[in-house]
Amino acid sequence: MDSILTLIALFVIIFIIVHLSQWFIPIILLFLFIFWIISLFTGRRHVYVHTFKNESNDDPRQQQSNSAPKHGAIDVEYVEHEDEENGDNQ
Repeated sequence: MDSILTLIALFVIIFIIVHLSQWFIPIILLFLFIFWIISLFTGRRHVYVHTFKNESNDDPRQQQSNSAPKHGAIDVEYVEHEDEENGDNQ
């Protein structure tokens, strides 16, 4: 008895979907046609997506060169100091 009720319910659902699609398909096709016409008159916009992949499984922090600095190279260290509260700006 369960399988007969399931088949009847499935038939009713499919019938409703087919009946509603007869109304919705022309509307959807109309919108697609309108957007296609609009796209013919507007310029094409190209979006380029680049993906950069690291081939090695090493830690990125370890990829820095461990060689000695070259002759004449400037060694710079950045230190951030917080401003003092008393208004002394240097």
